[in-house]
Amino acid sequence: MLIRDSFDEKVAVVSTVGMGGLGKTTLAQLVYRDEEVQKHFQLHLWVCVSDDFDVPKLAGKIIRTASGKKCDDTDIEVLQQRLRKELEQKRYLLVLEDVWNEDFRKWDALRNMLLDGGERSRILVTTRAPKSAKLVKIGKKIVEKCQGLPLAIEVMGCIMHDMSEEGEWQAVLQNIETWKLQHTKNEIMPELWLSYVDLPTHLKKCFAFCAIYPKDHEIEEVELIQLWMAHGFIASQKGKRYGS
Repeated sequence: MLIRDSFDEKVAVVSTVGMGGLGKTTLAQLVYRDEEVQKHFQLHLWVCVSDDFDVPKLAGKIIRTASGKKCDDTDIEVLQQRLRKELEQKRYLLVLEDVWNEDFRKWDALRNMLLDGGERSRILVTTRAPKSAKLVKIGKKIVEKCQGLPLAIEVMGCIMHDMSEEGEWQAVLQNIETWKLQHTKNEIMPELWLSYVDLPTHLKKCFAFCAIYPKDHEIEEVELIQLWMAHGFIASQKGKRYGS
């Protein structure tokens, strides 16, 4: 998986999931030191994460591992520039050991900083998060229902990023099946319709109000918010005009 061209992404992630003491780190070490793996990648990086998934700190650790020099910078832009300099289109293998983070925003922020490596770079993650493993089958079914449409997949990700229980994921999958039946009637993608249904009542009113605008009309943000306020959908700040 690491050395073969079996992924569409330029920088792909491979995860090893299991309970503590199962041998995830030992397996990662064996793979990391493998002769073919060593020859395949130009840059080899190993970073222990544990429970402190602080993006600037992790970026600094990666820079220190790559350059052999201490990195005390905390500014994201500076760290991005330094990472770009260290990776500079090299095909790298980065092992992130013992990842506990389940906040997709932090993960995306770190991953986006690592996209300047060469084609077929790989990130190998070891994690003890058991909920990730038991939700894989359900997640794959949900992705299948999205029929490969990036917008639908992104919407479902936004809906589900705070869901951690199997029952919640099953409920989403069942809802998609329900809305599929109505797809031919309303011509709205079921996944997008589900994102509307998932909104709180006051937000549904705000969203539905946008139907007064004709198709392809350019909506002015402040004007729309003022209309929402005028109709009582949202409250104005006491003693202040919106935007002041």
